[in-house]
Amino acid sequence: MPPLKNNRWEKFCLACLDGLSATDAAIQAGYSPRTARQIGSKMLTNIYIRARLKELKEATASEKTISVLQCKEILSEIARADITDFVSEDGAVRLNKAVPNHRAVTRFSARTVVTNEGETVTISEIKLSDPVAAIRELNKMDASYPSLKTAVTAEEDIMDIVFVLPDGSLRSPRELMEGLEMSTKVNNQLHPG
Repeated sequence: MPPLKNNRWEKFCLACLDGLSATDAAIQAGYSPRTARQIGSKMLTNIYIRARLKELKEATASEKTISVLQCKEILSEIARADITDFVSEDGAVRLNKAVPNHRAVTRFSARTVVTNEGETVTISEIKLSDPVAAIRELNKMDASYPSLKTAVTAEEDIMDIVFVLPDGSLRSPRELMEGLEMSTKVNNQLHPG
């Protein structure tokens, strides 16, 4: 698709591609700051602008850019990784792409030392990414955490703060903390130490 014939529309698309909000993109495209919010919002529903934005996004995505699915696969590998994945039964370290969950390894070092008995021993150290942090990122990607929207309710001069979850349900801070404590206990049981 060639650039849009309407120069302002094209500028709007390019500004959106640069990460500007619809309002700021409309201003950069030459619309009045006073009406930019409404115009920007309306422009995002225009089929020609939507098609042009899609085309521009696809053109800027390259094979070197990983997809959301690929991000989730890597984070899942990190969450599943266990140190035993990288050590064979005879104690040898296995580090290659054929080893399951190999992307969880963040550091490997090996050094040779001589024991008091004169024996030469190689000491290997492997550091893995934090599985809890990987699970946390996966949960964020799946919107498993409550949104930052809060609602304040007033009843008989008592104010409560409640969180609005993605499914529309309401939870108090205490309920959220209890859920977090429960998930932490489960995670600690799955990954002791």
